[in-house]
Amino acid sequence: MKNILFLIVLFLFLGCSKTHEIVSPETTSKGKIFLKVDKTQKPADVISIIAYLSRDNFDTLKNSLNLVTDSSADIYFDSIEVGIWHLRIDATNENSKIIYTGEADVTVVEGITTQVNLTLLPSSSGYGSLYILVNWGTNSTDWNDFNLNPILSKTGSSFDVGGIIQPKVVFDENMYKMWYANEANSGVHSIGYAVSTDGFHWYRKVDKPVLSAGTNGRWDSYGVSLGAVIKENGIYKMYYTGNPTHDGPYQIGLAVSPDGINWTKNPQPVLYADSLFEPNITASEVIKLNNTYYMYYSTVTSNRRVVCIALSDDGVKWKRYSQNPILSVTKQWEGTGTYYPSVIKSNNKLLMVYQNYNDPATAFGMASSTNGIVWIKDTKNPVFTKNDTYNHWTNYLQNPSIIQVNNEFRLYYVGYNWSTYEAKIGVIRKFN
Repeated sequence: MKNILFLIVLFLFLGCSKTHEIVSPETTSKGKIFLKVDKTQKPADVISIIAYLSRDNFDTLKNSLNLVTDSSADIYFDSIEVGIWHLRIDATNENSKIIYTGEADVTVVEGITTQVNLTLLPSSSGYGSLYILVNWGTNSTDWNDFNLNPILSKTGSSFDVGGIIQPKVVFDENMYKMWYANEANSGVHSIGYAVSTDGFHWYRKVDKPVLSAGTNGRWDSYGVSLGAVIKENGIYKMYYTGNPTHDGPYQIGLAVSPDGINWTKNPQPVLYADSLFEPNITASEVIKLNNTYYMYYSTVTSNRRVVCIALSDDGVKWKRYSQNPILSVTKQWEGTGTYYPSVIKSNNKLLMVYQNYNDPATAFGMASSTNGIVWIKDTKNPVFTKNDTYNHWTNYLQNPSIIQVNNEFRLYYVGYNWSTYEAKIGVIRKFN
């Protein structure tokens, strides 16, 4: 089976709004979208195309095209409100079965014609929202880069002009949910949010950060970066790194949310930097073992980046482990640091993925533990390097975030391209 490539051209006709910003649902600015389909490249079993446009607080729009009987190869949507819409396209066969599908966010902006390329992938039977991604080749137990990486990029807004980093993915309520850090100018960070039904095609539910820097005088007034997200008793808890100036101090805070979008910050850090031994600390993972919370964080000591832990009975009051660090450089490939650990429970042990630090970072390693404190590094390290990325789409990689869903491990990560100076998010996969 081959993929179908659709060229989507958005023609926008202006309404009566006087502003050039993306506006709220009350606006009267309208746009017009039409999709051009290249019939010559379609697989023989594709008969029709169905397109959906959805957006919070709006009715879902639907239009279709029969590629056999219709003389035109266009689908039109009239009177579209300006803003960010989620586009899904299904390709069906003669039995109305969905055999290819694809999704993308499209932004309707006044006065601009936007061009988007969308690839439709072989789909499931069409029941529910399961997507089956077809990869050709032999079975492997190694990590394999997804062949459509990157899977999430910046929006083009001022708050993510430098790209997006530090993904944290949670599989919750039969949906993949990702929080990540936006990079603005001068290293100012905020936190964004996206969701997905398959973990590959992502949709931003809001078009602005869900967590931003604090007000002047607060400990996180310069920026906030993502650390860890967990869910307990229906409440999301985010451990994040904040700083009042570009140079720090970087400390770890806590915010809570009922929906992953609206967050309430704890007024003070839950783990402070130590001006003598740990002048800057960055959170990256929190797990709970036998009623004790373990926070994995990174710091610099003796010019080396190391992994440390802090322990807590309630997730708010933390105490550093007396024998930190728990992971440090022992191998040449690790360069000058073991950094940004991601930890999950799998069967009867814990698995950690961490990045090296070679300025830039170039590889990921793995380690395992039975108690969360003593870690044994994998003899196959590094398990994934920048040379393993599909089509070498990135110059270096960082910020691993591992999850397990059934018999599959997925490792979301950040790839940075020197030519574009932009950070994007990709994913690699491994099956048990």
